[in-house]
Amino acid sequence: MNATSEKIKNVFSGIPGWAKGVILIIIVLLIAWLVYKFYKNVAPKTDEQKGIDKDKDTFISQGQKPSFQRAWYAGSADKLYSLGGGQRLGGTDEQGIYAVFVQLNNDLDLTLLIDSFGLRRKSFSLSDADLHGWIASELNPEEIKALNNILVRRKIKYRF
Repeated sequence: MNATSEKIKNVFSGIPGWAKGVILIIIVLLIAWLVYKFYKNVAPKTDEQKGIDKDKDTFISQGQKPSFQRAWYAGSADKLYSLGGGQRLGGTDEQGIYAVFVQLNNDLDLTLLIDSFGLRRKSFSLSDADLHGWIASELNPEEIKALNNILVRRKIKYRF
């Protein structure tokens, strides 16, 4: 055991002081990232998440079925976020946002999309929002009305 610690000391004795500091910072950041990832996976569900789970159960018990595979909802949530003003040079792509919602067939589809969207940073802000809050920050009242009209035509009860 003593020989191993001597080898480690010899390895670190040849490294300049600034490099030791960089290595230490990298190790601390790696540990912080691992703790964050662990907490994110085991964190208790929020009231909002419990509500979404209850809505999913209700819609499924009413006979609704998802129209797409889970990957579609995750991809569509990412697509919606990429269409926001903070991610594009030309500002928010309203038509692209509408195109995602036109594909939804029932309340369960929208609930799964909301669940996949989770919390994301609003454009030009330091705060996070769910899909409802994100839509409110990206679209003006007329555009939200157009989005809600799409939901009406799709026979989806939820409104933004």
